[in-house]
Amino acid sequence: MGSIVRAGSAYGGWYYNPKLLPRGSTVISCGIGNDLTFDKHLIEQHDCHVVMVDPNQIALEAIANAALPEGKYTHIPAALWRDDDGVEFGAEFSNGAGVYSSGQKLRIRSISLDTLLARYPGTMLVKMDIEGAEFEVLSAWQRIVQPAQLLIGFHPTKCKCAVKEYVKLVSIFGYAIAHVEVEDVETVYLFTREV
Repeated sequence: MGSIVRAGSAYGGWYYNPKLLPRGSTVISCGIGNDLTFDKHLIEQHDCHVVMVDPNQIALEAIANAALPEGKYTHIPAALWRDDDGVEFGAEFSNGAGVYSSGQKLRIRSISLDTLLARYPGTMLVKMDIEGAEFEVLSAWQRIVQPAQLLIGFHPTKCKCAVKEYVKLVSIFGYAIAHVEVEDVETVYLFTREV
């Protein structure tokens, strides 16, 4: 299946399999925060179109400052969630990583994985760094379209259940673990399936 490589900065980098990412592919990147180095790598090295999904002001500023080539990315200012009906989030504060609760709740726009994949059916890779919402998204996913790679950062302190339950769920979908990276606040998985 080819070798797995890491791309992006020490903070915002991810492992992926370049052999499963044909030139010109579509990538959906959910939860970009303030570091677009992985997304930029995919654009520069694979001529990908990256669909960036993130509702935060931090992400808007990062996109504006990233000097990405026009026509090679789309930004959707929404939270990846189980449905398209909106989701209640904690008010954000500028910690460089995303939306965390500070007591005050905000209702924001949401988009489901199924909606994204219906809109971009040729997607070959989905990256999720969505601060504990992984199980909600994955358990609602109908899997009509299944990308070759799923990159998921599981946040044990924010998850509804143990990470092993997430891994079991994704493996039921036909994906195998290709790489695991344990970090301070999250465990990052690369799941792949044959296409």
